Amino acid sequence: MCLCAPFSRIPLTCRASALYLFPFFYCCFLVGFLALLPAPFANRPLFSCCCLAFAFLNLLTSIVGQIGVFKRMDAALRGTVVLLVMENLMVFFIGVFVLVHLVSMRPSALAFFQEGDVDSKLRLMTDQRALALDDEDAELRMLAPAARPMGECLLKLSIETRWWIAMVASVMLIICSALTSCCLRAVAEFQAELDAEAFVEDARLLRDSERMMLLQASKGYGPLPDTSLLAGSDSYRWQKDSTSREVSPRAASESDGISTHRLVAGESKHHLHQQQSTSQRAVVVDATAHPEGDNGGDISTASAFPEDAHQIDAVAEADGHV
Repeated sequence: MCLCAPFSRIPLTCRASALYLFPFFYCCFLVGFLALLPAPFANRPLFSCCCLAFAFLNLLTSIVGQIGVFKRMDAALRGTVVLLVMENLMVFFIGVFVLVHLVSMRPSALAFFQEGDVDSKLRLMTDQRALALDDEDAELRMLAPAARPMGECLLKLSIETRWWIAMVASVMLIICSALTSCCLRAVAEFQAELDAEAFVEDARLLRDSERMMLLQASKGYGPLPDTSLLAGSDSYRWQKDSTSREVSPRAASESDGISTHRLVAGESKHHLHQQQSTSQRAVVVDATAHPEGDNGGDISTASAFPEDAHQIDAVAEADGHV
């Protein structure tokens, strides 16, 4: 669960912008550490250079993130959200390192202000200054013991102040990095909102283009040359139906011509078959009606048809005359 849930009433833009302010604070803290605590950084020059480069990267992340939030640029947000996560982890480790260093240097800092150590150090400083001065500067040597308590207090106050500032800064780094890592959901929600807006805009443009194509097609102009149809859309189905309607009369006429030709061919075949069957039947009747002749057939058998009987009589008379 996001720890920023109590701040859900705050606008999402403000929450995302607040998250991108933390890298700027990280940059300031790192530069402050380099100025207030030279000991852990001066002894490690490579670590100091890495901290400076990391501070510059935090500054760039904050600037680009703010531009992406207020200009609503999805590319800027996608490019910086990964950097934001990485920077939070790195700052957490740096804060822990500085905190451990401060806790370890606390006894040595306080041991410097022990009475014997302070007197010996101030006496050594006074002797060295006395050797360097001429006899005319004897008054300054006389003022050194009087200024000793004031210098001790200022030195102690400076060391204590720097230690506490560094301690508070390191603790703030640890807390802020942990909270920011847990509240990255605001940036994700902002990205989802931008994606939804882009999707709605694309849908609106597609709907407007389809409406324009339908309007022009209804007027008889045809679709726009620079518009593309998506398979499954209303305009695609409409174009497919219109194409089928344009082609269907021609296809219907062709199919009617083919069916008529087949019907005429079938009727002609039927008439030809009837003629052939009639001729065959006539030949059979003639063969059965003729006598056997020399084979001893009966010539008195007449056909059931008058014409056949007349033909038989004529043939019989011709045979008798012969």
